[in-house]
Amino acid sequence: MNERTLYAPLGDDSPRYRRVIVLGEARVMDVLTIDPSTGEFRRERYPLNEADFAAANQAVADSSVGRGCDGDPADVARRNEALTPFAQGEPRQRFVWRCEARN
Repeated sequence: MNERTLYAPLGDDSPRYRRVIVLGEARVMDVLTIDPSTGEFRRERYPLNEADFAAANQAVADSSVGRGCDGDPADVARRNEALTPFAQGEPRQRFVWRCEARN
């Protein structure tokens, strides 16, 4: 989607794509969702306690999904699914951008 990170289709009959990432220094998990049909990019940030942070990092390591665009979106979808349970309650932050395609 952004030519740097592989996203997975949500598979819910919408044109949206998602990537869940864990950020070490901040001890948070970000759920990134892109909807190319509307140009919406959404980042929802969830704080993680130490136990959840360790478990989320293990899920990332077990997924063997890299940071770049190479790979299988199905692997990203499985990783997203493994990380989603750590998104407890409402996000601490929610940012929504309206974007336009470069092409």
